[in-house]
Amino acid sequence: MQATNNGLVKFPLASTFNIAVSDTATIMGFADTSNPFIPEINSSYVFRKEFVTEFRAFLHQPDGDAYYVTGPTGSGKTSGITEILGRLNWPVQQVTAHGRMELSDLIGHHALVSATPGAAPTMQFMHGPLALGMKHGHVLLINEIDMMDPSELSGLNDILEGRPLVIAQNAGEIIKPHPMFRVV
Repeated sequence: MQATNNGLVKFPLASTFNIAVSDTATIMGFADTSNPFIPEINSSYVFRKEFVTEFRAFLHQPDGDAYYVTGPTGSGKTSGITEILGRLNWPVQQVTAHGRMELSDLIGHHALVSATPGAAPTMQFMHGPLALGMKHGHVLLINEIDMMDPSELSGLNDILEGRPLVIAQNAGEIIKPHPMFRVV
């Protein structure tokens, strides 16, 4: 592991994923191992070189796009992604889409929240997985994205192109995308 600035580190690709690549090949990840959103890893997971190198290219330069993985149920689409991200200490905001899911479910909502048990609650905006991912440089992993209404998904277009998220429901809060934010 080779430290860089901004809390990022370079991981050696060959030893991190036990694949046959050049010893000089690296992949960017996070130094902090304490984030609760870092996926748990399975130490006996076996990586496919092609999948790792393709996903590495996306993580390095998403070019205003999301990473789409397709395959039959149980083929390891989600586990492949989370195993890679877990080894890179890259936090993940993971949701499973469904037919009634709206963009607002990803952005966040207002809720009554108590500061301590028994205290009077106050109304606060609770950031959703999209807002948290954009703020902190997490990966937003949307499983079964084809189940979500396409008209709701179109709300992600500006986000994928690097534009800020404007949360009208939270007094017009503007969240600029963290440079490490990705959508899968």
